[in-house]
Amino acid sequence: MQPAKTFKKTVGDLITSSLNGKINPNPIGQRPPVSEGWGKSKGIIESLLKGYSIGLITLRDIINDNDNQKVYKGTDYLVIDGGHRIRALRDFQMNKFDVNGLRYLDLPDDIQKSFLEIIISVDIYIANNKQATEIFRRLNTVTPVNPIEMIMSNDTSTFAKEIRSRVSFYAEYENKVHPLFDAAAKK
Repeated sequence: MQPAKTFKKTVGDLITSSLNGKINPNPIGQRPPVSEGWGKSKGIIESLLKGYSIGLITLRDIINDNDNQKVYKGTDYLVIDGGHRIRALRDFQMNKFDVNGLRYLDLPDDIQKSFLEIIISVDIYIANNKQATEIFRRLNTVTPVNPIEMIMSNDTSTFAKEIRSRVSFYAEYENKVHPLFDAAAKK
C-alpha cells in the first residue's frame, strides 16, 4: 500500500464533492452514527466557527477500483474516517440545523464565505479492501472496532452485502429490506 497523500481542501470543496457524489461520506461499510440528533454536528460546526480544527479526514481513492466502482458508480472517494464531519458541513450549509440559534443562511454573507473557505486536511489512500479495513481499525482506537464492524466495513464483501441488504435499505444495492427487519425498524 502506498502512503497516504495529504491535501488541503476547503469546507466548500468537501461540501460540493459530497453533494455531487464524488465523495461518499456514508459508504455502506461505515459505522452508523454514534449519537442521535444534531448535537455532534453542532459541535463540529461550532468548533470551525470558533477557529478550531475538526481533525484530519481520511478518504479512500476508488477511482480505478473496478469492484467498488460497480457499487459506487462515479464516486471518486469513500470516507474511511470523517463521514460525520463531512455530513455535518453539508447539512449545516443546507440549513438543516442551527448552531447557537443561527442557521447557515442566517449568518452574514462574509461569515458564510469565510466558513466555506476554511481549510481541512485530508489524507487520501489508494488501498484495497483489506488495507482500507486495517486503516479504519487503526484510526478507530478510541471507539474500539468489534469483529462484526471489521467484517461489515468491507464495501465489496459478498457476505457483508448479503447481510446488509437484508437488514437495511441501501440505494447502491437497490434492495428491499427483509420484512422481519423492516417491521423491527418501524417500532
